[in-house]
Amino acid sequence: MNQRKKTILCLFLIFSTALLLCSFTTFRQETGNGSASVVTARTPVGKNGGRTIWTRSFASPDGSCTFNSDPVICGSVLYIANGQTLYQVDKKKGTVLHTMRLSARTNAICHMLLEGNSLMIPLSGGKIECVDIRNMTSRWQSRAFGGQSLSTLYYKDGLLYAGTTVMTSGTDCTGVFYCISTKDGSTQWTYEDPAHPGGYYGSGAISRGGRLYFTGDNGILVSHSLTKDTVYDTVPLTTKNGIRAGLTYDPGTASLYTADTEGTVYRIPISGDGTIQKKNIRVSSAAPAARSVHCTSTPAVCHGRLYIGCIADGYGCLSVLDARDLRLYYKAKGAKGAEIKSSPLLSTGYASAKNNNRIYVYVSANHPPGGIYYLADESTSVRGTLQTLYTPAKAKQYCMSSITADREGNLYYSNDSNTLFAVAGPVKSAAAKKPGKPSGIKIKKKKTNIYISWKKTTKKSQTILYLKYGRGKWAKKVIKTKTKYRAGRKQNTLRLRFRCRIRRNKKWIYSDYTKTYKVKYR
Repeated sequence: MNQRKKTILCLFLIFSTALLLCSFTTFRQETGNGSASVVTARTPVGKNGGRTIWTRSFASPDGSCTFNSDPVICGSVLYIANGQTLYQVDKKKGTVLHTMRLSARTNAICHMLLEGNSLMIPLSGGKIECVDIRNMTSRWQSRAFGGQSLSTLYYKDGLLYAGTTVMTSGTDCTGVFYCISTKDGSTQWTYEDPAHPGGYYGSGAISRGGRLYFTGDNGILVSHSLTKDTVYDTVPLTTKNGIRAGLTYDPGTASLYTADTEGTVYRIPISGDGTIQKKNIRVSSAAPAARSVHCTSTPAVCHGRLYIGCIADGYGCLSVLDARDLRLYYKAKGAKGAEIKSSPLLSTGYASAKNNNRIYVYVSANHPPGGIYYLADESTSVRGTLQTLYTPAKAKQYCMSSITADREGNLYYSNDSNTLFAVAGPVKSAAAKKPGKPSGIKIKKKKTNIYISWKKTTKKSQTILYLKYGRGKWAKKVIKTKTKYRAGRKQNTLRLRFRCRIRRNKKWIYSDYTKTYKVKYR
């Protein structure tokens, strides 16, 4: 293999390794295979986290109204778009490494997607721009489908799926759902329902059994071909309310889940060939006893439990339901006026049989200060309390952002101040530092005795003196406070060595050994 081929292979392996370390390459890391919004990292909990690593403002210099995209995390960097700029940011320090000017501005919601080295970015005008993250250059731009790009993006086998939203009056809207090639951005098919108009505001697609499913503001679930302009089925989940939440798949129940804007939660069973089992669709509420509910949170499912945010009777609320029958276990009440719009992030990093598979659920709340809140939930829990994990010291604002996590358990999110917050994962217990070994060792012979003295590195450490007479075995003497010892004469030679020990967290930590000293009586 010549040197040029070796260099190319080396670069490929380095970049491939970086991609393997990527986490949250799209909103909720939804791939259609389950475990969306679920991480195994040990995320911050109580006193073990909630510390600021860094913050970075991406506010527009001209003061225009812009919003941060969700961050895409890959290896040691992350990518975030704001306005007409894409930023590559050092994940550890928050410093901007590279920037790129995009062909159009982002909208209020921007869920980017990374596939390989291609970062797909939804932009105003209803189009997608593909950026090569290796050199931060534009690879292609799709056709502009019109309106705003507010839906989530979904990738499958070289194709990208997304929707647009065109606001008509009040909360009414229309839109187009489309499929494009990730090779060159060419349009594969588009979908509209003139009889039931509706946009795709925060909703999105998912695939199962070789079919694509998506919902929108018209409340209709569509089963569509992945590659062709073919509709297999449509199911009106609601004729009254729109759906501004994504779809979540749970392999445990072989079902899709979503919710409409008034908090009605839907479980939609899907057969192996992708057929919607209409007769088995279950419906419940995120807050059954509430007089008024509003919901745009995408459900998350783990260990047979479903988690979803909303606002119920004027208070933010995180609801926990049985994923099979949608029975409400309990609601964790948040602050007044602080709707939980974010999709919950779930951490299984602490789950064990001893703690009943305890998971930690993280959300933001759409009210100042715009921090992070979490719930500890176990398989036996019938009540729970939302706790504050993180409150911004500055840049307090409203917040619709969902929380993302890297492989180390650090959390990332933005609020409406255009500030991206990096919040520390658990404090790693530092490796216990060894005490220093004894120094200043002096050995003196007087008649039939040997007098030994030394210095300790700390007053709290104890000295361990090891003695060996002639060919005998080593004997150990623990000397707690003194720094001298008298050894009697038993053989013609005496070997000795030292080390110290100190007690930390109920464990003894030992220093290295000193060299071995040899003393002859004559």
